[in-house]
Amino acid sequence: MAYFMMIKKGKEYKKLDIVSLDSFERLSYLKGNSMSLKEIDSFTSKFKNEIDFKTYLCQKGVLDVEDINREISIRRKNKEEYIKVRYGLVYSDDKKYLDPIYLRKEIMDKQNNIEFMTKLVDYYRSSHNGQSMLYAIRAILTGLIDSPMSLGDALDEFITKELYETNIITGEAKLRYKPLHDMGMFLRNYDEQQRLREEKIQDNKVKVRKRVIRDKDEQIEGQTSLFEG
Repeated sequence: MAYFMMIKKGKEYKKLDIVSLDSFERLSYLKGNSMSLKEIDSFTSKFKNEIDFKTYLCQKGVLDVEDINREISIRRKNKEEYIKVRYGLVYSDDKKYLDPIYLRKEIMDKQNNIEFMTKLVDYYRSSHNGQSMLYAIRAILTGLIDSPMSLGDALDEFITKELYETNIITGEAKLRYKPLHDMGMFLRNYDEQQRLREEKIQDNKVKVRKRVIRDKDEQIEGQTSLFEG
């Protein structure tokens, strides 16, 4: 499937010419400004973050300076529309989420995290490949319906059905890149939200601690003044 890197200008989307850059590596047989999702991820993951990426594109003349604050998104064409791929671009620290072994381990480690599992089931509610496993996972989480499978077995099987396509004749399993990208970015987004939440909690703790110390100092000063003169 063909994908494009685009920015929105007014009511229209403008394609960015990434493929002409020397640092872009062509891995597919696509032509023009169209790219495979793996090609896009391989390219953007060379950069540390959005600032580094946009700075590079401006230096190469791909992105106009006045457009630097506009969102760059990955999109695919569906009839007359360009549909956005969820959760943004992959940067260097995100590459680990595209490793199927790492991805499986991290998701399996979260099977007892009710918040995560609820978000996972909701995100994949329209999934076709893993629908039967989602039903089992939902049944186990709610406890409303008995399931012959354990949560771990159902989750592991769900990951397999989502990420791999099995040849019914040979039994060979082939990794599907788009589902890998989607699942990896889902987990990346969840981890990022958790990190930001923890930073906010820690920041609030520091603010409370400073307020307590300030109030205590003010009390001491007030008490001292009673004995003056």
